Amino acid sequence: MDIKGPKYANNHGYLLPFDIPCDRFDSALEFHPKSNTILICTYPKCGTTWMQNIVYLLRHDGEPFSSHLNVDDEIPHLEFKGSTHCENYVVVKTHLPLNLLHWNEQAKYIIVARNPKDCCASFFHHTRGFVKHYDYAHGTFDDYFQRFLNGQVDGGDYFDYFASWQSRLNDRNVFFCTYEQLICDTKEIVKRLALFLEIKIDDNILEKVLHHSSFQSMKKDLHRWSSERPKDMPEFIRRGEIGDWRNHFNEEQSKLIDMKVEQFPLMKTLWA
Repeated sequence: MDIKGPKYANNHGYLLPFDIPCDRFDSALEFHPKSNTILICTYPKCGTTWMQNIVYLLRHDGEPFSSHLNVDDEIPHLEFKGSTHCENYVVVKTHLPLNLLHWNEQAKYIIVARNPKDCCASFFHHTRGFVKHYDYAHGTFDDYFQRFLNGQVDGGDYFDYFASWQSRLNDRNVFFCTYEQLICDTKEIVKRLALFLEIKIDDNILEKVLHHSSFQSMKKDLHRWSSERPKDMPEFIRRGEIGDWRNHFNEEQSKLIDMKVEQFPLMKTLWA
């Protein structure tokens, strides 16, 4: 069977899920963060939703948002909602690279990065699972891998995205962590993040944040984290683990990503 590639909307070279209005994306490019804006900035499938939940919990004394709401109702997606909508919120998420964002020295930027191999594997399942966004239900990993490697997926090239932020990661208004650190040392990352956001928390609030942002807790209310997926597709909160790429990559594919990682000293430190 011939593999039909994912359907995308091509907006001047930037790919989006095919059902996302391009005018929303154009509007997103005009978004100017305010001095109190908190931007959660990630490449897709690098812990975005998890970080959204953690930030919300920190800002609300560890109490989760109403069960009838979706996380994007509380922390909107800039490219999907547009500037006019998002300017009414303090916390906004985006997958845009730094070169497509307006910088504000007073705003706060939270950057989460993930091993590109695990990112690719997760992004494949995401793209297959959201049939209404991509029409890729019969896609194969080998097909998707090549698209990811070439930067021909929504969000653009993973490595270009990382490069766009690299010079800013030590700025005073930037918080940087990896998905792997979030998994292995959640409590310490949450405490660091609270300090960065200038939010005072006690042990009780900390424990509530950790509980409600745990993988087990988030699996209970899947409707909070994404739109509906076909029942024969993996859940949006799928595995949340390190090293799932080994279940997908062959040796050659692994080496091709390794060659890309070699070009970035920080990536080599984190994931080589």
